[in-house]
Amino acid sequence: MTTLLMQKLSRSKTTASKLAVENTLIIAGAVFLYLLIQIILHPLRIAAEAALHMECGRLIMEGKIPYVGFFDTYAPMLLYLATIPAALSKMLPAHPALIFNFFVFTLSLISCLLSAFMLFQAKSRDQYFVPFLVVALAAANFLWLNDFGQRDHIFVVLYTPYLLSRWLTNLGLESKRYFAIAAGIAGGISTCLDPLYVLVFAGMEIFFFLQKLKWTRLLSLDIRCACIVIVLYALHFLVLPKTVSTMYLHFALPMVLFSYKTWNPLLVYVGMTPDRRDLVYFMAGSLVVALGCRKFSSLIPPFAVLSLIGFGLVVIQGEMVSSQFLPMLLGAGMAAVLVLASGINLMVKRFAVPLDRFCRPEIVGAITAVTFILCLFAPANQVRAADGFDLSAIGFSGTGNKKDLANFSEILERETVPGDQVLILNDRIRPAYPLLLQLNRRPGSVQLTGFPVRVAPAMSFIEPIEQSKDYTVFTDQMFEELRRDIKDRRPKMIMLLADENLTLMQNLRQRKIIEDIEANYQNKGIFDWATDSKNHPDPRLDYCGYWTAFTVYTPKGK
Repeated sequence: MTTLLMQKLSRSKTTASKLAVENTLIIAGAVFLYLLIQIILHPLRIAAEAALHMECGRLIMEGKIPYVGFFDTYAPMLLYLATIPAALSKMLPAHPALIFNFFVFTLSLISCLLSAFMLFQAKSRDQYFVPFLVVALAAANFLWLNDFGQRDHIFVVLYTPYLLSRWLTNLGLESKRYFAIAAGIAGGISTCLDPLYVLVFAGMEIFFFLQKLKWTRLLSLDIRCACIVIVLYALHFLVLPKTVSTMYLHFALPMVLFSYKTWNPLLVYVGMTPDRRDLVYFMAGSLVVALGCRKFSSLIPPFAVLSLIGFGLVVIQGEMVSSQFLPMLLGAGMAAVLVLASGINLMVKRFAVPLDRFCRPEIVGAITAVTFILCLFAPANQVRAADGFDLSAIGFSGTGNKKDLANFSEILERETVPGDQVLILNDRIRPAYPLLLQLNRRPGSVQLTGFPVRVAPAMSFIEPIEQSKDYTVFTDQMFEELRRDIKDRRPKMIMLLADENLTLMQNLRQRKIIEDIEANYQNKGIFDWATDSKNHPDPRLDYCGYWTAFTVYTPKGK
């Protein structure tokens, strides 16, 4: 299949041939079509963080104010993006998880097409690698399918066309005006998804400047558009309601930064090393080979630098969650693809392969169609063997696969009905999400996860003391809201960590929230991930707290 992507080129500057463009679009289109089929066949399948984003978007569409009407620590830009699929969810009968995945699919498709057309129209000596790169960008969605729609995935999707646009600009090959504007806007939005991504944006711009030492390249249309988006995003904090900007800038954001410095005791419960050193080994190996072959493509160094910056972000965050490796993997993976393309191009020229004879679009289309049909057998067999789940029972249209439901779905279905409010407090997003979104249960508190409950009290000891006093006020307010939610909302089910020695549970006990729950709720027993894994795959090792069981409470008299 790789040979079908090639065009015989010299090292002279040229745009892509019509043959290369058509063949690339055929193969990349088949890849995206297969991805779309996978999404449609699994309307309940969604990553935990993606489900939380969708829940935040739905709450905003219901009139809730971020960081006030509901609280989580993600940057506002991510929440604003989530309102797009949330708005569609209000108009369409499909399951919210399916709508969110389709939204991310659309972003990925647009990103890939924008990258392809920018590269194809550029007169470059590196045209031979473009088909490989475009198909690799399309296929990469399958490699991180478990993280589809999570923050880091959305970042790499939006940042990729901007990176390619900046590379072209640095070579003096500026894209067409509308391509540069689109890439710049995407790059600006991606940078605003998390404060750490500013390091990626700044680091790559410094690299490009040092390559050519030309200030004019820092004034090109793409970077101007990106900077306008970033500046407008920064200024929007001035017009936000004071409570919103204060809660994010002076509580949520410091909480995230503080968490980078603290040890998570849940790591001892995973039963094995929770790191992803295999990904680090892949990055190191890819970069060693790629940098040795950098003379074959001027795009190898930028991807290598992106990979190194991405690895730095992983080190800074210190959580070893695989989704956080995606910027690193994008750089290392695409650098490896460029090496592969270089090798195949050399062999094609060395043996004078008559590509024009064998790579006509009709031949490529036929081979791609046959391959596509053969690949459909696996998902078709999965659908036939699936235990169907009628989505109309939870208020949506269609049928899902029961095996796509998250852990603890049985107890949730037994004790609650769609629309009920449920409170699940764990150090991580799971098991609250994607479970609540999948089964159409609503959050039982302003606190969507237990992360702030664990981290916030420790911030009261930060120096200087004047700063910690503010954190103490916010923390007291947070626990008072949690207490009020339990009393007034009276969630139909509460799930708490069964291990009283964990920091989160100690904080709840110290604030006497556990006593309030035990006074008004009955203990339904302890439920473990392992006992619930008969019909559902075990949660990924990434989600720390894998071995921590949960105590389930329901209102007394129920």
